[in-house]
Amino acid sequence: MVYRFIVSVGVFILFTMPAYAATFTVDSASDTGDFNTADGVCDTDDSVGDGPCTLRAAISQANFDASLDTITFNLAGPGPFVFTPATEYDDFIEPVFVDGTSQPGVSCGTDPVSRNLLLSVDFSSTGGSDGFGFTSNASGSSLRGMNLFGATGVHAIGVAVDNVTIGCNNIGTTLDGSSVAISSNGYGILAEANNLTIGGSSFADMNIISGSSIHGIEFQGGDNLVIAGNYIGTDITGVNAIANAQRGINIYDNGLGVNDATIGGMTVASRNIISANSQGGISVDSAVNTLIQNNYVGLNVHGNALGNGNFGLLIQGTTSGVKLQNNVVSGNIGPGVVISDGSNISIEGNLIGTSPDGLSARPNDDQGILNFTSFANLRIGGADPSQRNIISGNNATGILIVGDGKVLIIEGNYVGTDITGGSALPNGESGIIVADLPKGVRIGGISPGSGNVVSGNIGVDSHGILVLASGSIIQGNIVGLDASGTSALPNDAVGILIFEGATDVLVGGDIPAARNVVSANGLAGIAIGSEVAPAASNNRVQGNYIGTDINGNPVVGLGNGPIGGIVVPGYSEYNVIGGVNPGEENLISGDHAGIRVMSLDDIPVDPADNSILRNTILTGTLPIDHAIDTSSPPDFLPDDFIGQDTNDAFDADSGPNDLLNQPVFTNTTTSGGNVQVDYSLDVPAGDYRIEFFSDGVFVSSDNITHAGAGSESFNATLTGVAGTTVAATATEILTVPATCDSKVYYSHQTETQLLGTTINPLGADVYELSFDLQNSAEADRFEEILEFLSTSTGARAMEYIPAATLTLYFHEGIISNVVRVDSDTISVRFDLSVANDVAGPLAAPCVDPYNPGDYTATTSGLRAQYDAMTIGQTTMATTPAVELLFEVHTFDSFTSRFGATSEFSSSVLVPTTTSSGSGSGRPGSGRYDELNSSQEDNEIIDIDVDGDDMGDDNFKFTCSDIFNDTSGSLYEEDICFLYNIGVLQGRGSIDGIDLPRDPEEYSPDVDHLRVFSPNAAVNRVEFLKMILRYPGLNLFEKGNESSQYNDVALTDWFYHYIDAGTELNIVEGYDNGSFNPGKDLINAEALAMLARAGEQIPSTLTDGERHTIITGVEQFFEENMDTLSDNEIIESLWKKSFSPQTLLSRGQAANIIRAVFYPDSFPK
Repeated sequence: MVYRFIVSVGVFILFTMPAYAATFTVDSASDTGDFNTADGVCDTDDSVGDGPCTLRAAISQANFDASLDTITFNLAGPGPFVFTPATEYDDFIEPVFVDGTSQPGVSCGTDPVSRNLLLSVDFSSTGGSDGFGFTSNASGSSLRGMNLFGATGVHAIGVAVDNVTIGCNNIGTTLDGSSVAISSNGYGILAEANNLTIGGSSFADMNIISGSSIHGIEFQGGDNLVIAGNYIGTDITGVNAIANAQRGINIYDNGLGVNDATIGGMTVASRNIISANSQGGISVDSAVNTLIQNNYVGLNVHGNALGNGNFGLLIQGTTSGVKLQNNVVSGNIGPGVVISDGSNISIEGNLIGTSPDGLSARPNDDQGILNFTSFANLRIGGADPSQRNIISGNNATGILIVGDGKVLIIEGNYVGTDITGGSALPNGESGIIVADLPKGVRIGGISPGSGNVVSGNIGVDSHGILVLASGSIIQGNIVGLDASGTSALPNDAVGILIFEGATDVLVGGDIPAARNVVSANGLAGIAIGSEVAPAASNNRVQGNYIGTDINGNPVVGLGNGPIGGIVVPGYSEYNVIGGVNPGEENLISGDHAGIRVMSLDDIPVDPADNSILRNTILTGTLPIDHAIDTSSPPDFLPDDFIGQDTNDAFDADSGPNDLLNQPVFTNTTTSGGNVQVDYSLDVPAGDYRIEFFSDGVFVSSDNITHAGAGSESFNATLTGVAGTTVAATATEILTVPATCDSKVYYSHQTETQLLGTTINPLGADVYELSFDLQNSAEADRFEEILEFLSTSTGARAMEYIPAATLTLYFHEGIISNVVRVDSDTISVRFDLSVANDVAGPLAAPCVDPYNPGDYTATTSGLRAQYDAMTIGQTTMATTPAVELLFEVHTFDSFTSRFGATSEFSSSVLVPTTTSSGSGSGRPGSGRYDELNSSQEDNEIIDIDVDGDDMGDDNFKFTCSDIFNDTSGSLYEEDICFLYNIGVLQGRGSIDGIDLPRDPEEYSPDVDHLRVFSPNAAVNRVEFLKMILRYPGLNLFEKGNESSQYNDVALTDWFYHYIDAGTELNIVEGYDNGSFNPGKDLINAEALAMLARAGEQIPSTLTDGERHTIITGVEQFFEENMDTLSDNEIIESLWKKSFSPQTLLSRGQAANIIRAVFYPDSFPK
């Protein structure tokens, strides 16, 4: 019995027995005591040396001898044998080896079949007493080959001395280990000892510890515990349940300390099966430096579910230095791993929610990993592939962190995929959720291998990554694709969601290593905001690939869902998408809006002052879109597409991003390699950044000041944009506050990121550190403040010894609030004399990130450990000293320099050669020059318009200038021709009527004075009308009496065109029931419409196919396009350098319609 120290007074022995190792052989199963413990002979009658030896008598003899004695067994007969003590056995108080394997016929075996135990001890007749106990001087004892049950007092085995080994025993089961014993134990094993080994490294050492009425094993104090190779909660086969009524293993510090425990081991034989226990698998409470390695927790030996109740593994209390490594934690009736308090916890190389091969789901009923209270320094995963956790297949969220913690690193994991990263193994909710309390959160990273793959998660609101924790850094992850970054494994909802009051979150960064690839997700790529106050603000989304593969290629099926690439809904303000510096731009591709700023009808405010800067947006619809979600409660789907915003006078309207007016191009002039673009802008008074984009790619910007008195005209000179489609945005420039709040977020440990470190003692307890960040993995992410965290070494607890001051000297290259260090060093001076553990804010104002310069910042809060200082490769043996472990998670919490960004302007096609006036030019060589040189102005051409190859004597085409902006246009003749046969007309407004209008309203006497806008993008309904006006195809048919689309009314002039085009399968609407008639048309969609009109490809295309380059055009279209391309009539647009996402201009549309439908109209 443990914890009983009985001193008895008996007969004084007048002689001293020699101390020698004796062997006592038990040959009787009776319960008689030894006749004379002083004689060194195990016998139970009055004769000397010839009486039977019972187990009780052998214990008495062993306790009389201070040497390490052995108790062996040699009972007559085949067995089995049962010892039934009537009263409690004495504890073992001297060293002893109880060797049940010495009984003839007993074998521990090498597998369940060959194991054969014959000796049982049934403690049930002792009246609620304990089983075996090792106390007093019994250090170095061993127990082997026994079957123990019925100890209903406290324990079957109690250990209160050091260096005890327990192996090859059945504890709480029948002799054959197949079922629970008739009477259960309290604890299977209860211990408080150093160097206790339970089990071992081979099957022959395995204990079955099952069927207890409390825990299988409870360890209450001591160093160097080893629990290896046991079946805890199962039968001898490891397949079937024999549950311990509470936990399988419970490690708890009762005040003496628990240090350096190991559960499991590196080999298969040292693996514990800890499953089917009613209230949990493993619990570690207030221990230091615990290694839990290579166990099955919640599975049977074959890897099938045999779950523990409540949880698989629990870390709680003041536990420090726990490493969970290479375990399979699956099948549990509750979360897999629960972290409730604790510090310096590492979870690496585990399979959580999967089968042992990582290919199939073995769900934990709730989360894979759950934290709900405080923690300090929690690392899940690692940059090395061996540290990767597979956290997949769980019924709820993969990783859920809701506690008040400091320093959370989640890196290098697969969350929602199988072990290959190539197939989905979904968690039933989101992949990763980090609530608003943790500080110092990094998900992914910029070191090779540190990015997570968070993909394939399905269910209601199943996001890839959801973060509410301010100051979080999300970098280097693949979200929505497989591990190769090339195939879709979508999360059902949003890829990355920055939610409900989160601030200062950085998604991506300005270097390639920081880039997240966020693609193929069901609703949206990235979302910032929510329907709940406070607003998500001052967050940055920079340098990411959204809707592409890992190489930035737009691939069919990798676009994010209908909400868009990035959505900024509801309560959201002062967020920056992109940036003003190279590398900060996002690349966004897909079928839906690139960036959508969305108001929610259910809340009283609109998203405001969200900046969209420098991004490359190659999407099938508006690059930037303002929309409204009218659902109640919000579903974040854009129910009301505002579409291309209509500018209003003085920009007085309101809505998402204040519906800021966009620039309007008025003219382009090409001269040499430069293009001057003239534009107007009608916005409130203030400063604005105008950004220009060529075929969707940022080319330059211009800062202007607007008086706010209505529309004002401006111009800018662009280089390298000739022959491309140019568009622009406007963004407010805000006044930067004089001061701003620099927030301290905590760092985490890593010893290898600082190189070339030197330490200079400057006085008592004062040192100066210099370190070189060149080639450091974190060189580009040191920002504003360093706060140092320490971990304990050996068995010592963490101590906090803050610095009075901690001063950083950043020398040069501070750009966008990021310190760049090439060969310079950063010096850190610290003082260990102040005992105050408060990490305060900066004493000095933080620096405007858009106006970099040298500065010095000061803070307090150095955390130190009294051990040898280790920094990088430099060690200083000084007492007291510190172990400093670096990674910075701090940056200025500043109000963005920029405010709201407008939608993109309507695009304009820039001519390729010198021109002026309308901004349209004619190429310097090619088929058009040949045609034009042989044709005089006003030449009459006889053409065939009905397809009979006979010409049409009743129709003569006279090409003359009919619009005031087509003179000199590359497409002037095409526009003239189609105008004359009634296929198209111009744009403008006459007597307050917006144009274009139905041709029946056309008036040559008036309309010839209006503009055509050949360089503006053609929209969906304009191009459809051009197709349907072709007389030879008889496509113009009026159909339904009610509109098929929620944004097309019967009274709209274009209703009959859209209705007819739909009936003839030339066009389709969108998934939300809209047609979006005014949406600018991209090349791919135009080609699909043409091909459908010719009935040369199937008429039922998916939404993705409609926006994708069509390669299978046959017969009429293929032949004509080959011919027309070769003759340079369609130039190189559609065959030689086809860009499917590029917008089609009205002039180009006229050229293509003429070339495809009226090829004979060209001069022979």
